[in-house]
Amino acid sequence: MTEIAVEKVGFSIAGKKILSDIDFTVDEGRLIGLIGPNGAGKSTLARLIAGLQPAGGGRIRLDGEPVGDIHRKILARRIAYMPQGHVVHWALDVFQVVALGRIPHLGPLSSMAEADAAAVQRAIDKADIEPFLDRDVSTLSGGERARVMLARALAVESPVLLVDEPIASLDPFHQIKVMNLLRDIAGEGRLVIVVLHDLPLAARFCERLLLLSDGRLVADGEPKDVLSEPNLEAAYAIEGLHGRNAGEDYVLPWRCLEHGAKSDPV
Repeated sequence: MTEIAVEKVGFSIAGKKILSDIDFTVDEGRLIGLIGPNGAGKSTLARLIAGLQPAGGGRIRLDGEPVGDIHRKILARRIAYMPQGHVVHWALDVFQVVALGRIPHLGPLSSMAEADAAAVQRAIDKADIEPFLDRDVSTLSGGERARVMLARALAVESPVLLVDEPIASLDPFHQIKVMNLLRDIAGEGRLVIVVLHDLPLAARFCERLLLLSDGRLVADGEPKDVLSEPNLEAAYAIEGLHGRNAGEDYVLPWRCLEHGAKSDPV
């Protein structure tokens, strides 16, 4: 079973605490949403889990092994990470960008084998980017580029998929399509963690939510509990509209609260 354990993790920059005492365990087969207001520490935590920088305190374990002790290439095969921003600095066509996801599986100076090409094609199909496969990635729109970068992460075919704001620049059709895809991947028995700002999609598609506020984990559980009215008020300073449609719960950010956040989430 694939498992990530975050144990009392903290992180500071120039003496300023970004994360404090973050503690949770997640395992395979579920779509986990990491949510919170701007500046809560979501992207920082995602980078720590991916092993891109060491935690300032505590430990992060992948299947019982400290992430920092795992060889970089092995870790890249076990955790596929898609950062936010979707910036590409090279003049590559879309296929070449997606194929970069297979680098952790290749030896020095080796080329892709048949199995690697098949993995790339599966990622292309899942991310629905076939129509612009031969285009230079720099010519794509922000939403199209986001889908290409998601395909690159999918091409790794790792047991852990960690994606930071994968739907931020997508139209509603592709937002729903990507969230369905992530839920399906989790259903295949992989561990999927997605950083989200979109609360309606988080409530609908994620089985578990981790709510960060001011660098602390303030709520952890099912969406209906994490996105309670007191938590929305305390973490986001908003009032929500809760309801149910076609057997699924939903929550809509409804109005700003004049006084702002005033209490700890529950």
